[in-house]
Amino acid sequence: MSAELNANQEVRVYSEAQQLATAQNVLDTHVTSSATGRCLACGVLGPCFRRETAMAVYSVKRWLPRRIPGLSQPERIGARRVDLAKAALRVGRMRLRGGPHA
Repeated sequence: MSAELNANQEVRVYSEAQQLATAQNVLDTHVTSSATGRCLACGVLGPCFRRETAMAVYSVKRWLPRRIPGLSQPERIGARRVDLAKAALRVGRMRLRGGPHA
């Protein structure tokens, strides 16, 4: 459990599930762009303090956040998706032919 004191001097208590849900929401919106290096939500360079705080919640809980592929817009720097099955098949064929990694 975690507690927060607001401006009205009221204490609000968050359960572990609420903390993780809030942290996940922050991670989903405050994403550092692959192309610009800026937070897509607030525009600051690098991971913003909101994202760092959300990552700290997961670190303390020893959980991993859910990842959403493509959220950081990697296509803007020329990255493309790789089909792992096809890539493994290509590597296997290259090794059979005595390719560069044989």
